[in-house]
Amino acid sequence: AVRLAAINAIVRLRPEKGIEPLIASLEDNDIWIRTAAAQALGEYRHPEAIQPLLRHLEHDQPPVRIAVIEALGKSEEGGVKEALFRAAYDADLEIRRAAILALARIPGEEVFDYLMFALNDADWRIRAAAATSMGQRGDRRTLPALHRAIEDPDTYVQQSAVLALDKVPDRSSFEPLFKALENPAILDDVSDIFVRHKQLFRDRLEEAWRTADSRREVVIAAILQAMKN
Repeated sequence: AVRLAAINAIVRLRPEKGIEPLIASLEDNDIWIRTAAAQALGEYRHPEAIQPLLRHLEHDQPPVRIAVIEALGKSEEGGVKEALFRAAYDADLEIRRAAILALARIPGEEVFDYLMFALNDADWRIRAAAATSMGQRGDRRTLPALHRAIEDPDTYVQQSAVLALDKVPDRSSFEPLFKALENPAILDDVSDIFVRHKQLFRDRLEEAWRTADSRREVVIAAILQAMKN
């Protein structure tokens, strides 16, 4: 408890020499101290932490490895790309998922290509993570893939795709989002996007409202009213 409190204090106060005890804590015998140290180094984002973190990515236990992956992603250093790619093919699905989320912050065309590939993975957790990362990158080239992901068989992937589109607002998303209003599982999320980005979608919704059937008319009217409010 004392060591954990010390780690949290270092992160909060950010002393000049705080990086050294955090790196030393990566060698602690307690798995949760090592995990906390890795998380803290992610907040510090110091270049000296990269190599110690990479060592623990390869050989430590899953909770520490996941914290290390998150920390490496926050570094936004191109040099960690290969290590994150290796983790993205790990046998442990949670390691893979963490790596895909971390890659969102790493530049490079190969990252973009991998996320597009991961969006078609057999596991819903990987597809959802890929959609989330695409949204964080903000690359409009992902829009067609995210539009297709709205119709994914898994509800969580659908929600992840919608939330990603919220971060990459574009008028080209109107048709897939409008169609998604028929899906009760993501109706609220889609409605929120229309309201938040009313400058993009208000005119299209007003046009759709004039020709909508009675069931859709009620939904569209509620969204238009929320835009006014």
